Amino acid sequence: MLFRSQNQIKIPSTENLLILTNKDSYCVGEEIEITTNSSDVKTWNFGDGYVSTEKAPIHTYEISGQYTIELETYENKKLTKSVLIYPKEDIDFTIQEPESNDLNQEYEFISYIQENNSTIWKLNNEIIGKAVPKVNLPLYRQNENILTLSHKNEFGCESKISKSFHTEEYKLNAANTLSLSTPIAWMPLALKETNSTFDLKIQDRYGNIV
Repeated sequence: MLFRSQNQIKIPSTENLLILTNKDSYCVGEEIEITTNSSDVKTWNFGDGYVSTEKAPIHTYEISGQYTIELETYENKKLTKSVLIYPKEDIDFTIQEPESNDLNQEYEFISYIQENNSTIWKLNNEIIGKAVPKVNLPLYRQNENILTLSHKNEFGCESKISKSFHTEEYKLNAANTLSLSTPIAWMPLALKETNSTFDLKIQDRYGNIV
């Protein structure tokens, strides 16, 4: 025997159904968490060519503009919500290589943006300034350096770009002693090729400096 419930399932009217987002404006590339108080989800249409059948989808827009998010239910009801997507600023910079051969090299970083209080420069994850910085890097440390520039525009949308550059290592090591019985002209290569001063101390066999 088949029993049928006398209570019919009621689909809420569209007046009580909502598309929910945590705000109404976002930045390009920012994740938007979308939910609804309807349990009757068929298809989401985000207005940029993408659709979803998930109950609570997460979506990002790659182009700025005004978009209409549309939800279609299995009861052929449609809900809509508008969101505004702000643009991000295209940013870039160059690394000005030093021309001198000093052991402490001054690197200058040149950006192509109108910098403001939100502009931050980081070298190897350490903040080095908010204005276009100059940094002295010792050449006796071989390192792969990562320089990152982050910047927010008037809409509060943040752009980031990172570039790497390499500093070579100069070998300053040399023998502790030199025999005077064999004529020899000696200088570490790093000191020979750079504009640096150094001290040379000569000791006799008893350890006295002569």
